[in-house]
Amino acid sequence: MAYIDNTCVSCGYCLEACPVQVIHQGAGKYEIDADNCLNCGSCEGACPCGSIHMEE
Repeated sequence: MAYIDNTCVSCGYCLEACPVQVIHQGAGKYEIDADNCLNCGSCEGACPCGSIHMEE
């Protein structure tokens, strides 16, 4: 699953990249719904800040 660290600036690029729309605004940064994430990595590649990381 992907996770978003505290360097997220809520720019929205990951929202557009997510094929299943599981990213939403959280407290000060975007968050990923772990139960529905496909683990495809699209959001990680779209993040210009490097705030998204894939967990194995």
